[in-house]
Amino acid sequence: MSNTNRQAASFSAGEKRSQNRFPWKSLAIAVGIGVGVILLVLLLASLLMTIWDIPVELINPIASLALVLGGGLAGYLAARMVHRKGLLTGGICGCALFVLVLAGNLPNLPEEMGPALLLKLVILLASSMAGGVLGVNKQVRGRR
Repeated sequence: MSNTNRQAASFSAGEKRSQNRFPWKSLAIAVGIGVGVILLVLLLASLLMTIWDIPVELINPIASLALVLGGGLAGYLAARMVHRKGLLTGGICGCALFVLVLAGNLPNLPEEMGPALLLKLVILLASSMAGGVLGVNKQVRGRR
């Protein structure tokens, strides 16, 4: 094998290796933005609750809306950065967000973990996976 063929073979092998790696940095950025959106929505909800008298029954739907928005945006952004495997990328984002939400709720968890925790997991997984599918299927301008 000549020297130029060896260089071409090593370049293509290195290129193939980098394509098989999962881009964890993109996921971390997307999850961070998703957490920021969740916190922002909850902050706005608490601000509205101090200004107006909002019924207590609306607290859980507002928290669920924050999870849907944060998870969906995290999955969408991660899939847009990765450009492939939208369900998997969104699912990983949803699991990471669930772990962070669970860590934030540890002091408030009762002795037994009830169905509310399972509902949070389902909400985060469904919204982030849907966002991942939308992010992968979004067409880039200029490509046809």
